[in-house]
Amino acid sequence: MRSFERPQKPKVDAGATPVISLRNIDAAYGTTPVLFDVSFDIHAGRTVAVVGESGSGKSTTARCITGLLPPTDGEILLDGESLPLDYRKRSKDQLRQVQMIYQMADTALNPRITVGQIISRPVRFYRGLTGKALRKRVDDLMHQIELDPDVYYNRLPGELSGGQKQRIGIARALAAEPKFIICDEVTSALDQLVAEGILRLLAKLQDELDLSYMFITHDLATVRAIADEVVVMKEGKVVEQGGKQEMFKPPHHPYTDLLLSSVPEMDPDWLTNLLEERGVDNIGDAALDKMA
Repeated sequence: MRSFERPQKPKVDAGATPVISLRNIDAAYGTTPVLFDVSFDIHAGRTVAVVGESGSGKSTTARCITGLLPPTDGEILLDGESLPLDYRKRSKDQLRQVQMIYQMADTALNPRITVGQIISRPVRFYRGLTGKALRKRVDDLMHQIELDPDVYYNRLPGELSGGQKQRIGIARALAAEPKFIICDEVTSALDQLVAEGILRLLAKLQDELDLSYMFITHDLATVRAIADEVVVMKEGKVVEQGGKQEMFKPPHHPYTDLLLSSVPEMDPDWLTNLLEERGVDNIGDAALDKMA
């Protein structure tokens, strides 16, 4: 993903209505509080990366937005209108507008049904299409994710690569024609080249369809590649947020600084520097020196 970096978009106009707005969200699993006063906005055509270590509250925040985990306090707005906190109380159109692409495409796709059937289901549910109109819409979605329907329509998920499976997950989300998509660690299980292809596809679709993304990730290289804004979470709280460019420049909140300093960097001179640091001439001496 080092060769792909999407420029940060200009600041949103003052007074613009966010597609998604979280206001003072608290949430709990049973009696255990897990989110505390979480607030941030996601505007049309923009990507907000939500970063933090495991257990920081990233995926729980996504569950609150989708209505799978109703918050205990606070408000979630869609285009300025309050969303029911429980997905079971949302209208079909409200459900349609908020979709999700999952981390593990292997488990997110039903292995017993074909690619065409996987994509057809949300098209039929949300748009009521059948017959030739349904098949045409599925073919169009497959072209959007750059998979030939003549080749892949009748394949099972087990006949696809990891990157192809993730593309099917993207098509399934697009089938509802949403405004907002949550991307939950969608590149973490993919090798670097395939992951870059997925990021480029998501960027292209965002430009074409004016989509808004919440991108959950622990990978700061991915943040640099695709984000416009960054929200940093720790222990269920937002500790810092802002534009991508400003978030990668000091001063930082101490936790953000810790995240940034923990990112490994490619250094072609690492071995030379290590040997010089240990005062030896070869790696064998370095190993012996370490064991001494």
